[in-house]
Amino acid sequence: MNHQDFDRDREQRLVAFIRQHRSIAPPPAIDLQQSILAQIQHQAQPHRNISSAKSFKWLWLIPASIVSASMIIWQINRPIQTALTDTDRQIIEASLVTGWSVATSEESESDQLLITNYQ
Repeated sequence: MNHQDFDRDREQRLVAFIRQHRSIAPPPAIDLQQSILAQIQHQAQPHRNISSAKSFKWLWLIPASIVSASMIIWQINRPIQTALTDTDRQIIEASLVTGWSVATSEESESDQLLITNYQ
């Protein structure tokens, strides 16, 4: 028995099993067509409250404009807050200068060591 015969045998057994155990479909509803047409006609009818639907379309603008206006007013009336004083700035500047000078001097020494080791 080669591979194709084995596949055909499995397929035939599967088809026989499915035919034996298939479910029986229920009978169609007698008024199926009428109910479908009634639903189509119901959905095709124009809506009566078109003007109220249009007014709700722009209703979201009211809370959005209130929030925007309150944010603008809050931003304008808020006092300007300075985070750093002059002494704080001088301390930070001195530490940055010291840090960079140490970093550049260490780099130059390490560069010199690398250059001398490779020569």
